[in-house]
Amino acid sequence: MVGFIWRHFKPFLDRLNPAISQSMFSFRLYWRCRKRYGAFQERVKPLLFGTERPRVLSGPFKGMAYLDEIGFCGPIVPKWLGSYESELHHVWEEIFADPPDLVIDVGSAEGYYSVLLGSKLTKSVIYSFDIDPLATRAQRRLVDLHKVGNVIQRKLCDHTVLNQLLEDEDSRGLIICDIEGGEWDLINPVQCRSLLRANCVIEMHERKGVDFGDDLKAMIERFARTHSHEFLEVGKRAAEDYGSVASSLTEADLLTALDEDRNASRGWLVLRKLR
Repeated sequence: MVGFIWRHFKPFLDRLNPAISQSMFSFRLYWRCRKRYGAFQERVKPLLFGTERPRVLSGPFKGMAYLDEIGFCGPIVPKWLGSYESELHHVWEEIFADPPDLVIDVGSAEGYYSVLLGSKLTKSVIYSFDIDPLATRAQRRLVDLHKVGNVIQRKLCDHTVLNQLLEDEDSRGLIICDIEGGEWDLINPVQCRSLLRANCVIEMHERKGVDFGDDLKAMIERFARTHSHEFLEVGKRAAEDYGSVASSLTEADLLTALDEDRNASRGWLVLRKLR
């Protein structure tokens, strides 16, 4: 019943007061995540870390301190394990080896990428965009935890903002985009020519009534003349790959811990600018 009322009330509230609408959506999502993931998270935390602060246990961000909070868009435990979006691990290693001047993280949530990359890429400037008020507050806590000074938090990213940030033709930029289907409108070089000068990591989502294969092909074609592409499909996590970093968990708990609850996400399109 609550969901039915919200679906019919939200469009009206969006028009009347978008800020209040977003705050209500944020709190609703937070409590949904708390109900769905909270008990499991609290149970496995001491098994993984004892009394210590959570940290990333494996992967390219191994050893880095992380938040002890309810996830804002999904479970936080995969980020603790370091299994989160493991399909992209080789991409981050590439970026560590050849850092961009500028990173634009759109849909950054509590800052897993924007803050941890900011801590790793100390000479890069990180612009972190998210409109969720609870997630951005959490991101400020993660910024303070890592004491990074190169992460600039903002709310809304559009074509005008992208053109401003990418206007320097000599600056090497990286765009990370995870906006739940909004990538189709935002990552459009017809509307924003500056996108053609940046590398991109785009999480691709299914759109209602649209064939995903057609969407993926069309997005690749937008950058065909300027970028190579690699599509990384969402894969399954194997418990044996993480047994050494989570030996205190049963196999059943480890499989639950590895589940990222990806919903409409189909994978990541990595676009690398041709030299």
